[in-house]
Amino acid sequence: GYSMGAFVTAGLLGEEPRVRSAVLGGVGIGVLDRSRALRSEGLADALETDDPTSIRSATGRAFRAFADSTGADRLALAAVSRAGLVPSPELGGVSVPVLVLVGSEDDLARGADGLAAAIPGARLEVVRGDHLGAVYRSAFRAAIVGFLADASPV
Repeated sequence: GYSMGAFVTAGLLGEEPRVRSAVLGGVGIGVLDRSRALRSEGLADALETDDPTSIRSATGRAFRAFADSTGADRLALAAVSRAGLVPSPELGGVSVPVLVLVGSEDDLARGADGLAAAIPGARLEVVRGDHLGAVYRSAFRAAIVGFLADASPV
């Protein structure tokens, strides 16, 4: 999962027995902050509108452009934002391989090293880029592929 998806993924790590490995991308230690909500002013509206030129907020425009460029389910992201879901992950008992993957200039993923340290055996990878740009780097994709190759049973 990336960004909002990583919050949801973290919430599933201790709950879903079918999880065999996980990538938490674009997030940091804030995942463990139970008081943190995923609501952002105007984000849901920006994701739901049929007219992207009507989006006034710079953050809303950036998230909308990112969602469109990656083929994300905008309505699902908007629903998560409106609900303000706050996962309560219990990551200290996680026994599957976990990769924490962030961009070096990603201000939204502060404390990624602390998040990785909170998950037994987790691996931290940092690639160049910010929150919306790191995912386009070949090093980002290579980190995921390498992690999944190492984490997959033979």
